[in-house]
Amino acid sequence: MILADFFNEERTRIGATLEQMSYGLYTKSMMIQIESKDKEANRRYINRILQRLGIEDELNEEYVSCEEYDIYMLEEKIMNNISNKNYEQASKELIEYKKQVKNNKVSLQFMTAMTAWIMREHNFSKEEISNTYKQSIRYTVPEFELSIDEYLLSSQEYNLILEYYNYMSGEVFEECILKLIDKIENSSLTQYSRAKIYPKIVIYLSDRYMELKKIDDKELIRLGEKALELLISCGKMYYIMELLNVHNSNLLRYIKEHNSEDIKEYVLRRTQILQYMNTIDDIAKECNIDIERGNDSYLYEQRGIYSISDVIRIRRIMLGMTREELSDGICSVRTIMRIENRKGCAQKNIVRQLFRRLHLAPELTRTEGITSQRKAIEYEIKWNDAICRKDNNIAEKIQSEVHNYKWEDVVENRQCFENKSIIAKIQAGKIAPDEAERELKKILEYTVPYDSIHKKECYYTKVEMICLYTIATLNKDKRIERLKRLIDVIKSEKGNDPISNRISVYEIIAIAYASELGNRERYDESNQYSIRTMYKSIKSNRMFYLELDEYGLIWNYVQRTPKEQLDLKYIEEKIDNCIILAELNKQDRKVEFYKEHKKSWIPN
Repeated sequence: MILADFFNEERTRIGATLEQMSYGLYTKSMMIQIESKDKEANRRYINRILQRLGIEDELNEEYVSCEEYDIYMLEEKIMNNISNKNYEQASKELIEYKKQVKNNKVSLQFMTAMTAWIMREHNFSKEEISNTYKQSIRYTVPEFELSIDEYLLSSQEYNLILEYYNYMSGEVFEECILKLIDKIENSSLTQYSRAKIYPKIVIYLSDRYMELKKIDDKELIRLGEKALELLISCGKMYYIMELLNVHNSNLLRYIKEHNSEDIKEYVLRRTQILQYMNTIDDIAKECNIDIERGNDSYLYEQRGIYSISDVIRIRRIMLGMTREELSDGICSVRTIMRIENRKGCAQKNIVRQLFRRLHLAPELTRTEGITSQRKAIEYEIKWNDAICRKDNNIAEKIQSEVHNYKWEDVVENRQCFENKSIIAKIQAGKIAPDEAERELKKILEYTVPYDSIHKKECYYTKVEMICLYTIATLNKDKRIERLKRLIDVIKSEKGNDPISNRISVYEIIAIAYASELGNRERYDESNQYSIRTMYKSIKSNRMFYLELDEYGLIWNYVQRTPKEQLDLKYIEEKIDNCIILAELNKQDRKVEFYKEHKKSWIPN
């Protein structure tokens, strides 16, 4: 993604001015220089501007300097300690954090937001907490008072404003919150960005229902449905139990207060909501997770973050390159040594050249393909979704659209495009496993040799990991060993929690591995992996694959238990969980699949 080109295109698309896009971060003259590629921009500010433009999907991979990486890791520690109620340790880390970030406005905003979170948990006065939120907002929205009409904001900024509004009196809160809803609904934010904040707004509105004058039950129900739809469309679980709880209460109150014919649909919807609540609660208990109370950490989580030093060192060794070979024509061997030993970071143009030689994206990329074309990004996201849902006809149509953008001109994009094409063919039954494996190995070797998987340390891009995963599933005899190796590669990566960092890839690999363990009658190991994957998915606010793990547990139970000893009530409860989760995620084919199994396992 060429950021300067992308900024220009996106700003034009949504009709934003330079001042709106960079307000509180850069001056107009500085943004002109950034867009014209005369100036390098601060990475934190770049991410915030992208978020304001509505580009807030999960990163594919982002490579940062050692100093930046250490700050990301420290942020993760701070959020984990606050979530685990280790407030004293979190407060100490915030002091250290302030020393490291210096005057970076986005980082200072994070620090102050975390401080407000701790104050809230320690029951500080409303005035003190409100003032802290206002201080946090003003780091990047310096003229903020109550109105937000003129601002272009990110979901993080909207969240801080929501928290600030929540300390207002009922009448002021209501007026501000209705404008906030209208602002978000008409903003340039993607559904992923809206899903981060919209459910929370509905929860806060519902909690203060008795104080409000304009909001009625029917309006709250409409907003609740919209919030739930956003979560479902993104496969996310932000504040999901709180949302379902207040949605259920709003439906129940409406049903009790009305006797008209239209309550039938509300009664039916409430039954569905209760099913969702019971199913999610049941799965959370299996994983020993309390998800009754959400928190704001997901707004600040960063996935796919890697240290430039680690990636260059591991990738170079994995590819069998000497420092002399990597540095040839780019920089000195001493520079490579300093980078790999975390003794400082080279100039950005040098890092870009090294990354190109290592077949890594030289620019920030939010999709698997490397492009600054908005339409190409949109088509790739839709293509991914169609492949995940196994909608082969739709996948083929989108593939032809992606092809029109000539991604294959870049070798990494050709790898991405051809990899997805083979996956689509496999799902449609249009290619034999042996042929698919040969083709995929050729595709993988556009950037890395296949046998590099046996190296002690490995670093693969998301596209390469998906290619390796697909290869791993094609040979029944080698499947379990290959999948286990990929899991080990992820676990061995640097960071506080490498599985969470790679969660989108880990889920599909771990589910396939658990399934293969079950096929080989290693039921206890299979169950452990299924529960562990569910745990990681829920902790990462992801629900798209939960029913696959749940199905693995019930399948193992049916296979290992003598027929006469089967607990049919237990089977029915668990397969119903799969059906309800598939319905929640709008996966119609899976709903039918689970219903058929229910019929075969539970006669009559």
